[in-house]
Amino acid sequence: MNITELADAYQKLIKAAEGITDSTPVTGTERADVDWRLAHITLSDRILASAARDILGGAEGCPGRSRHACPSRR
Repeated sequence: MNITELADAYQKLIKAAEGITDSTPVTGTERADVDWRLAHITLSDRILASAARDILGGAEGCPGRSRHACPSRR
């Protein structure tokens, strides 16, 4: 799996986040957007890491989910 584009996007996100300071003006709407994106990234990172572990460990089907939670195995 080639994750070059994902890694590049992640690095750009980190660089942009590092540029935010206390003096950066942020509206309430922008703040809500940032909060939702960070929550999504936080949850996705954990799900992606779990899926990668499962796949590398030889699991098939729905990585990161139990056999009963996998829609394709019902």
